[in-house]
Amino acid sequence: MEKNIIDTEEHTNTKLAYEYTESLLKDVNKSIDSLNTKMTTVIGFSGLLLRFSADLSDNSYCLYIKIAICVLLAIDICLCIIGLMPSPCGDVVSPEDLLDREWYYKSDERCRHYIASAWKGAIKQLELQARNKRECLRYAMLSLGLSIILFAISIIMEAIAKSFIGQNPYPIQFL
Repeated sequence: MEKNIIDTEEHTNTKLAYEYTESLLKDVNKSIDSLNTKMTTVIGFSGLLLRFSADLSDNSYCLYIKIAICVLLAIDICLCIIGLMPSPCGDVVSPEDLLDREWYYKSDERCRHYIASAWKGAIKQLELQARNKRECLRYAMLSLGLSIILFAISIIMEAIAKSFIGQNPYPIQFL
């Protein structure tokens, strides 16, 4: 007898599945929004560094470093732009579908099941999108880090050269 009571009380877990799927969908969307924010920040910072790189010395080896910095920053910006490109987000149930005669009179439980089932595909697409954005951001951060290191090396080389040679740190031009 007790088994029947439990079975009738736990007839389905549609509501639980719906709420969990809704929560997961919100979390994935929040993760994508966070990645988009980080990528736009990296684009802005890279653009600023690109502007400052114009002030680096054009002499000798510093010129090569300056070119490398500009290339890395351009790669950085391109990676972030690629990461920010819109991509498909999967199928979702439209309000028109739910208001259609076929679904309008169905039970809440069946509608929740229908919506949660549609969200599964959307979540897979969004997780793939988030993974791609993370990869773009990862490589963009690596490129940004390398450009900052080269930036520092260029400044250090110029300072050392000025302290040893004077105002014209590179009297011999290699180019």
